[in-house]
Amino acid sequence: MDAALRAAVVAASGLLLWAVAAMGLHTAEPWDSPAFWYAYAVAIGVSGAWGYLLPQRAWLWGVIMSFSQAPVMWVTSGEVGSMWLPGAGARRARLPRLAAGGHRGGRVALLGAAPDLSR
Repeated sequence: MDAALRAAVVAASGLLLWAVAAMGLHTAEPWDSPAFWYAYAVAIGVSGAWGYLLPQRAWLWGVIMSFSQAPVMWVTSGEVGSMWLPGAGARRARLPRLAAGGHRGGRVALLGAAPDLSR
């Protein structure tokens, strides 16, 4: 099975899972329900199962499963949401800079390492 087909199968399972969760929780946005964490636990389990069955790029299956909430929310609520685009843009602009240590003059504590404050 090629990479695109694997990703499509995982995305379809994520869309199905979150659509069933949204309908079962009676909310347009599943995370608004107190029972959301049960659906999220199922999503983690399904992601783990996909990682076991499709070990190539296993890290990607959890990402796809998580982000498949967005299209379900868009369809069930009937709107994309007013803050989606600015939020995605802000996250996209900031992450590469943080990864490169560009925040606060290159003094970002990565992986729990304490910054050198001696100067």
